[in-house]
Amino acid sequence: MSISKDDAFFDHLYHCLYTHRQVNKAFKCYVLSGVLCSFFLKHFSTVFIIDAEDHHSVVYDGKNTWDISLGIVFNNYKYPLNNVPKPDIIPAFAEFYDLDIFNKYYSKESLSFAQKQRITVKKMQKHEIQS
Repeated sequence: MSISKDDAFFDHLYHCLYTHRQVNKAFKCYVLSGVLCSFFLKHFSTVFIIDAEDHHSVVYDGKNTWDISLGIVFNNYKYPLNNVPKPDIIPAFAEFYDLDIFNKYYSKESLSFAQKQRITVKKMQKHEIQS
């Protein structure tokens, strides 16, 4: 299963996080990574949260890196490796894209810093409980 940046899934997630609760400011990256991971488990059997301690947190689906704190996805990329591809904007979260913040996390210097931090990868799996 794959999810596209244009899926209605992201509209629903945005509604749950912001519209429904009448929130107009972004959540921290580690909060959004946890929420996105939980939602992704409806579509994937395994997903990962990648945390560079005290720096940044994203979701990795085994192929793509999702950063909804910035409203972007990197296809065929695993954070915090070098050679970051051009990000695709996730339309439902496009308002959160900010070039200065992007550079704070994805510039060459920032990735080098992140790679020196303690990196924690949390593997999340879906398990169905039979009644």
